[in-house]
Amino acid sequence: GLGGAAAAAGAHRLFVLNAIPRLGQCRLLDVECEVLHSTPSDQRARLLQVVVPALQLVLVITSQLPDSVAVRDQANNFFQSHANALGRILDDAADGRRMAGAVPVVLGAAQLVVALVCRLLPEVRHTPGWGAVQAPMYRLSWLYGRLNSRVRDPVLAGALQRVRGDRESQPLALPAPEGTDTAMVLAGGQDHDSRNGMRLRQQTQAITTGVRRLRVVVAQALRALSADLEPRGRSELQQPPLPPPLDWTAQPHPADAAVTHRAPTLPLLREMLSQATEDLHAALDARQQALSASDAPDALAAAAAAETEVGEQVLLVENLLAIFLGVLRRQERPSRLGSERDLDQLGRLMGAPLEALVRLPDGAGLSSDTASVRLLARAVKGFVMALG
Repeated sequence: GLGGAAAAAGAHRLFVLNAIPRLGQCRLLDVECEVLHSTPSDQRARLLQVVVPALQLVLVITSQLPDSVAVRDQANNFFQSHANALGRILDDAADGRRMAGAVPVVLGAAQLVVALVCRLLPEVRHTPGWGAVQAPMYRLSWLYGRLNSRVRDPVLAGALQRVRGDRESQPLALPAPEGTDTAMVLAGGQDHDSRNGMRLRQQTQAITTGVRRLRVVVAQALRALSADLEPRGRSELQQPPLPPPLDWTAQPHPADAAVTHRAPTLPLLREMLSQATEDLHAALDARQQALSASDAPDALAAAAAAETEVGEQVLLVENLLAIFLGVLRRQERPSRLGSERDLDQLGRLMGAPLEALVRLPDGAGLSSDTASVRLLARAVKGFVMALG
């Protein structure tokens, strides 16, 4: 990849060429998204291949020139021009049946949409297009924030059984790729060494990776939406600071079918933290096992993949802990979060993951800093103990 200075220079060149305004005027992006629901999965994946590079380009420019008010204004205008299309991508990602065989591609596109929203907060909340993405983003948090064992979507639940902690489970049945004769084939375990089996293993890995990365950006968005953010610089979209849009509550959520339209809650956040803690420990164990098996031909690749996952899980945990810390610090009266019973239940259920995070290894040799996780976990633990 390009070095920092070269990347910034390239982004500035694209800015000078009005790349973002031209993409904002591109109606093809809206057409592609509008027809997604009525197209077969293979065509759906091809259509998204038009949208994804456009999102990547806007993100590259905004990330390389973060202090440019003009770039932020252009990116906000791009968002406003295509808000409905971006919202439809998030809607697709919140329903595994809609994604069908294009699951990894849709997950990747949704990740880019949420990442762009994070980049544009808080100004983007002042635009009319905000309503197009807020509700589906909340639905994403409910779908992907649950414990893996509680994900009910049949497409995603099947793939999530193969996360690192469940590697030794029974072979997983997944829908066969389009064009195969059998309705179901085995992915993983002792399945046939066939192209179909290999394709399904690769698809399963792509889905679990996509879910993990989408969880990270959703947590980053929830963290940004939980903070009192001031607009950056003097912008044409500048407005008075908005209060945090998320009014966190400790009340347990009702049945699954009734919550997808609601804002996330602290019990949901606790589930996200529990799953992320489990996945982080599993990734650390997998990295250690890969390093210990140095004679294996794929040991270095496995260790590198595990370290990448560790880094992503650390980032996810840090964002979740930061939300908890911010919410609990702001509450002069914890009773505003919920009843004494709700707070007591939340504290008891958070005890195990927080203790596991406090006892994380020091991360020697890791590129990710687990010390910051331990410090955050201790701070949150102190506030949680005070709830009781």
